[in-house]
Amino acid sequence: MSSTKIDRYYFDDSVVRFFESGNPDALAEAMFDVLTNDELRRGMVARASEYASRNSWENRKADYLQLIDSLALQSA
Repeated sequence: MSSTKIDRYYFDDSVVRFFESGNPDALAEAMFDVLTNDELRRGMVARASEYASRNSWENRKADYLQLIDSLALQSA
């Protein structure tokens, strides 16, 4: 994943492999590392699956709707 401020806010190195934005060599190295390191890849897949489950619509829907309701009340 390109190492941008927003992506680093939501993700960390345990879930994705970051590379320097705009650097194709860094992208290739990151891809090679993940593809050739079974232990790294399995760990990242497991942690990414946990992250996706925790942040799924089913789990976060109430938080989102509460946020929208609070914003709507502020503007009323």
